[in-house]
Amino acid sequence: MTDQHLGKQILEAREAAGLSQTALGKLVGVSQTTISKVEQTGRYETCYRVIRAIKATLGISPESPEP
Repeated sequence: MTDQHLGKQILEAREAAGLSQTALGKLVGVSQTTISKVEQTGRYETCYRVIRAIKATLGISPESPEP
């Protein structure tokens, strides 16, 4: 899975869950800006914990490759 594919997967799952970037950020414990960056790039350079938390919140398989 490419980084951009992961970002798109997160975006689609967030929208399907009816969550705004701000709402998802609150659930995960990060800012809306962080969610936006993750959706655009599929990466969050400083902490893969954020990607794992987003995946768990949105029900994306933890086996999906990390960026």
